[in-house]
Amino acid sequence: MKTIHTVLTVIAILIAITLSSCSKSLTDQYDAATPAPICGGNNRVDQAPLFAGSLSTSVIREDGSLWDWGNVYPPTFFRPGSEVVHSDIPLRFGRATDWASVFSEDSYRILLRRDGSLWSNFDFISNHGVLNKPLSPVNTDCDWAQFAAHGRHILAIKTDGSLWAWGDNEFGQLGDGSTETRASPVRIGNESNWKSVSTGWHNSFAVKTDGTLWAWGEPRWRLLAKSESTAIVTAPKQVDSSTDWRFVAVGSNDIAALKTDNSLWTLGDYQGELEMLGYDFDWSSVSIGGNHLLAIKNDGTLWAAGDNSYGQLGTGHTRTDYSHYCVVEIIRCGTELTHIGTGSDWKGVAAGSGHSIALNRNGAIFTWGDNILGQLGNGQVGSRAQRDTPTRVGEENNWKDVGTGFTPYSPGISSAGLYQTTGYTIALKSNGTLWAWGGNDYGQLGDGTRTNRSLPAQIGADADWAKLAVGARHSLAIKNDGSLWSWGDGSPTSYVWSNESAPPQPTRLGNDADWAIIAAGSLQSAAIKANGTLWVWGYPPVSGSSESVPTQIGSETTWAQVALGDSHAVAAKTDGTLWTWGWNYSGQLGDGTTIDRNEPTQVGTDHDWTAAQTGGSLTVGLKKDGTLWAWGWLKSSYAIGEEPPSGVLQPLQIGSSADWTRLLPSSSDGFRAVKPDGSLWEYRSSSAKIGPFIFGSDWSKLATLGAGIKSDGSLWTWGQNIAGEMGIGVSAREANVLSPKEITFR
Repeated sequence: MKTIHTVLTVIAILIAITLSSCSKSLTDQYDAATPAPICGGNNRVDQAPLFAGSLSTSVIREDGSLWDWGNVYPPTFFRPGSEVVHSDIPLRFGRATDWASVFSEDSYRILLRRDGSLWSNFDFISNHGVLNKPLSPVNTDCDWAQFAAHGRHILAIKTDGSLWAWGDNEFGQLGDGSTETRASPVRIGNESNWKSVSTGWHNSFAVKTDGTLWAWGEPRWRLLAKSESTAIVTAPKQVDSSTDWRFVAVGSNDIAALKTDNSLWTLGDYQGELEMLGYDFDWSSVSIGGNHLLAIKNDGTLWAAGDNSYGQLGTGHTRTDYSHYCVVEIIRCGTELTHIGTGSDWKGVAAGSGHSIALNRNGAIFTWGDNILGQLGNGQVGSRAQRDTPTRVGEENNWKDVGTGFTPYSPGISSAGLYQTTGYTIALKSNGTLWAWGGNDYGQLGDGTRTNRSLPAQIGADADWAKLAVGARHSLAIKNDGSLWSWGDGSPTSYVWSNESAPPQPTRLGNDADWAIIAAGSLQSAAIKANGTLWVWGYPPVSGSSESVPTQIGSETTWAQVALGDSHAVAAKTDGTLWTWGWNYSGQLGDGTTIDRNEPTQVGTDHDWTAAQTGGSLTVGLKKDGTLWAWGWLKSSYAIGEEPPSGVLQPLQIGSSADWTRLLPSSSDGFRAVKPDGSLWEYRSSSAKIGPFIFGSDWSKLATLGAGIKSDGSLWTWGQNIAGEMGIGVSAREANVLSPKEITFR
């Protein structure tokens, strides 16, 4: 393994990785064409690099897989007429697991594989640098060790220390003594002592093994000529007489370099000299972007300097007072580096045009700063804050249960003049505390206010909560002592915009302390006591029950389960019978009619039901033999071929499988079921079919909408984020992330 000292150096924005071996092929999930392998050997690469472009981000994980987000060109688009894809979540680049280093900007990529082969999709001659060919090897060589790319030219070093260049050469940036564009690598000089390379738009920099620093190309910075000369430099020229340079990084408007004494250097006031930044001698790596700098010290702490217009420094705020100076040089944006966060386990950084990316020693990826095209990879883009992939809420692994509600109508008016709908989440930790976030128009968060929250906030200070049920805009909970509590809007009036009488904090219902099971629907609640009796309240009423207090239904003491839909209920008894009541306009009661029922009515005559759930206007049941049955509002193109006017009126078997083991809550138009291997399947009426749950099977709890707990106790959310429903500190009005946030991979 390389030392941390070496690893931190090579993982900067223009990455240099020592390579060796090759995997057998490039397996690509997007492109049927599979380039044949050209090299072989043993894998010695032990670190995954990062790359931050102007509006894109690329990461090679420790397993060698490549992921991109922001401005993305998937493999299938590497051909003439391709179109860019804007992705706000990480997308995997094929299925290969042997990538070592990546450059991805505008419409082209340069990729180094672990076998020492170098790949590109760029034709520098026929189309003047415009993408027009599939990804393919640069040549048949298998001894490439590192490369740097920026603008339209590439520098690369081989394992023998020789330097090679190709691409655009208008300003002599290739260093071959000419200004001719080169379509393939040409050797620069005869030396074999090149150590690292870095490139700007029209210039190049390199460090030799003897510690000397060299530069060539456009004399944008007067490092090349200590005069006002504007003549281009077409061959490597030593910058100064120092022999202790270790690494150099080039950004759009500045240069950063490290010396062997671990000091950090940037351009001075007149850009003619490199000057030491600060007084510390413990810097291990540095990356420089558009107008900001990121650096890591030997102790693993992260530091930043420069422009902070987009929050790219990660300080938790933006600063624009000095930003206009940053286009001249970073040092004028602030002469002191700022310590970012409290962590001391940072391992690698990359600075983009207005965003930042960092890797910690546990392999977690963090991003922050500008997010105009989704380059942070957190599922958010511009003013849109919805997420179509699970996003982790916090760092805890002690979540026990979670429920979500969805307020049908909210006082807020959308830009289209329509009433907005907002959601909220209530979650229970294993330590007995309750937490809530999202919309709070009706006091449904239970925190004593009607203020929306985009981060989890504890409900009171009690730590003795045992069970949780979340409805459309009200919640129920049972404490360890068996007492029953509720909060939010329990009004039977379904379309009110606010309810000032609704309790915005948990309020005890009665004095009984023997409650065992609870369920919350749109406007109805139900509960079962420890003695097996069934109680309901809300709307529609059942058997003349009160609309505001729990009322016992019948005298039976054999009730075992209960679930509530939008306007109907299903309950099971200990004898295996299934019972339903409520509205029946889609046949969701399963009694063969569309007649509403105000008291529990048995579904058929079977005594082998083991579980039941509701999904809006449908019902699903599981039998002892492992078969799955559903009725009500089903898209019967899957179920029975043609859709009856009022839905499916009696239980209908779903498929022929007899290996279903349990049911989980689902959205308003479907259901979820689990097989013995733990695989999770979902039926949605909108898609008219049952298939694997899109977010995998590692879920121990799922809420009705957009939230779940994994088997490791971590909590994840996805979907709409108008009122902060994701619980990650942002809402629809926020695009940039001002401090490091962890991203997730599919």
